[in-house]
Amino acid sequence: MVNLITVSVKDLDKLLSILESSGYGIVYGPHSVLLDNSEIEEINLVKEDVVKATIVVHYISQYYKAVIDSEGLSDEDVLKALLKAKYSNRKWRVPVNPVAIITSDRELIEILDSYRDDYPCEEACRYLNIYLNRHPDARRMFSGLLASVLERIYGSQ
Repeated sequence: MVNLITVSVKDLDKLLSILESSGYGIVYGPHSVLLDNSEIEEINLVKEDVVKATIVVHYISQYYKAVIDSEGLSDEDVLKALLKAKYSNRKWRVPVNPVAIITSDRELIEILDSYRDDYPCEEACRYLNIYLNRHPDARRMFSGLLASVLERIYGSQ
């Protein structure tokens, strides 16, 4: 049986690191930057050459911070801020919604049941609050995205 699990995650990179150290390969799938400068991504977890799970995540990153901090500036200044964020050592990804994981892998479910984390840095928490205040309907948007992923994966069965 396939399960749809939602996990409260504050540090996407920490979650992926733990999964990788548990033997799951990380295969990045479709990724988009939305008009509100948040990002959505599909990530597959692979073990023994078999896809064990698909993660669907909606998040903000240090790029969101760069764009917000550059509001009202020239395109050149925004680009400079984005490049500075890209090459800085302050990288983070914070989910806007609970992370959705589609899996039937019992070992993975056990790992996810005990997963706990905290924000990777204070600025990540601050910019998440900014995002959520500006986009109170973010949860509804994510449910539509998740439905389309489920349809693509299981609609032809």
